[in-house]
Amino acid sequence: MAGAIDRDAAIAKRYGIARSARWPAVERAHLETQPHCVACSERQRKPGTTQVHHVYPFHICVALGRADLELDPRNLMTLCERRGGRGEDHHLLIGHLDDFESFNPGVRMEAAHEFHGWTAARLRTSKDWVARVATRAPHFDAMSDEERSKLRARLDQLFPQDHDERRSAAQRAIVASARTRSKGSSEDARASTMEATPSGRARDQRRSRS
Repeated sequence: MAGAIDRDAAIAKRYGIARSARWPAVERAHLETQPHCVACSERQRKPGTTQVHHVYPFHICVALGRADLELDPRNLMTLCERRGGRGEDHHLLIGHLDDFESFNPGVRMEAAHEFHGWTAARLRTSKDWVARVATRAPHFDAMSDEERSKLRARLDQLFPQDHDERRSAAQRAIVASARTRSKGSSEDARASTMEATPSGRARDQRRSRS
C-alpha cells in the first residue's frame, strides 16, 4: 500500500532476508480480491489504511525453508494500520499481538469473529487480548531448535506443498505432450514432403518392386 511503512520487510532485513521481487504484484492482486480489513466493521473502514498481512511472517517462512509462503494466498489476509489518525491498527494488535516480530496463529478467526469491529482502545483493555499478548510466539532468533522444527511441521500441515508439485507436474506433462505432438507433426510433414519429391517417389517404387 502506497505510503505504508513495510515493517515486516524491515524486520526481515535484520535476518538478512529480502522481499521477493514478485511481492508488489502479489500484494496488489490480493488487495483487489480482499480490499478491506477483515477485522474492521463496515463503518470502521478507512481508505488508505489497509495492509496485506502474513499470518506467518515471511522472514520466518523463508528461514524455515518455506519461502513460497511469502507469496501464497493461503498465508495472506488484509488488516489495517493506524495512519494519519485513522484506522484501528488491527495489523499490529490482532495480526502480531502488539509486536511485529511475533505472530498470531489465530488471527483469521479472531479478526473475523472474536475481535471483529473492536477499536484499538477496546483491544488494549481486553483481558482476553492481554492474555494472548502475554503468551504470544517468541521472536525467531529466540526460538529453540525444537520450536523451529515444530513450527516448520505446522507450516507443512497448514500449507501442504504437494498441490504445487502436482500442478507443476501437470504443467510439465502438458508441455511435454505439446512438444511430442509438435515433433510428430513435423516428422509427418517431412515425410509428406519426401513422398512428394521425385527422389521420394523413386524410393517408394523401388521398395514396392523388391
